[in-house]
Amino acid sequence: VNTRGFNDTEWSPDPGDVFRIVALGDSFAFGVVGYEHNFLTLLEAELSVRIGRSVEVANLGIPGLQPREYLQILLDDGLALRPDLVLLCLYTGNDFQPPGNDSRFDARNWRVVGFASRLVRYAAEREFRGATAPAPGTSAADGSAPAFTEDGYLRIVEAYVPLLRREPTEKAERGLRETLAVADEIVARARPVPVAIAVLPSELQ
Repeated sequence: VNTRGFNDTEWSPDPGDVFRIVALGDSFAFGVVGYEHNFLTLLEAELSVRIGRSVEVANLGIPGLQPREYLQILLDDGLALRPDLVLLCLYTGNDFQPPGNDSRFDARNWRVVGFASRLVRYAAEREFRGATAPAPGTSAADGSAPAFTEDGYLRIVEAYVPLLRREPTEKAERGLRETLAVADEIVARARPVPVAIAVLPSELQ
């Protein structure tokens, strides 16, 4: 974690000749794996090779936040980094669900919300993993063995089903509309910096 509180190395105020990408997202951008295996870290290295120019991907992902708060992060921190491109990472598992109570989760307070959310999610995840993980010694951190029991995995993806149905629920449709509206606002507020959108599929997709 750098001095700005993001899961990345330090960034210079002026990118110079470096092609800088500012990446927005939740825990999937922040990293559910080690930093060196994070897809944004791998993207940085791969693009540098492909375009023959130094590329820096500034990872501004924060666990537990929603698209409306991604916009606030862009305004508070992202644009000040003078990016050449903004990468908006949307995870189908929860970024297309209707947001929570706005009175509790004011996007302008995303730093406080992010910290509190991480604490709550950490506690909940510990409890959940304890109830759904295989017996000790039967799972592996390198992915060579399952991290959850079959029933535990089904509990995790159960909430995603409305987004994958051929006839989505009204709630899922509303979440999609609201997320796309925020994406449009991010594009507008980022101008003249271009915005790319990466839709990260859930395991079911």
